Amino acid sequence: LIFELIADPSIKTVVSHLQGIPANIIPVQKKKAQEKIFKSSNNELSRNSDFKFSLPGLLKRAENMGYSMAKTQPEQLNVQLYDFQLSTYQWMLDQERNERGLNSFFWEEWQFNDGSSS
Repeated sequence: LIFELIADPSIKTVVSHLQGIPANIIPVQKKKAQEKIFKSSNNELSRNSDFKFSLPGLLKRAENMGYSMAKTQPEQLNVQLYDFQLSTYQWMLDQERNERGLNSFFWEEWQFNDGSSS
């Protein structure tokens, strides 16, 4: 659906003219800071306002710079995990330990100027 929305010129026009809302937006939970493992291309197009409505713009926004690796191999496995598998394993452990769950990264609290909140 998002690809269809960004392809529609009228929706692109509306979204590009939206003004900021008079609210303070607070993430329910912030992502843990991670050491950057991968390099990212410094794309000159990202400064162009049309870039965020393109497929490369969406992919750039979803770009992942890596996740820290587990310090040790899982004892229950008889095989050696590769580095990318240790990184995924550590991510899964962190999600299991997160008391608010994975969805907490997608929620926000909005505090409006009139004192109300969502």
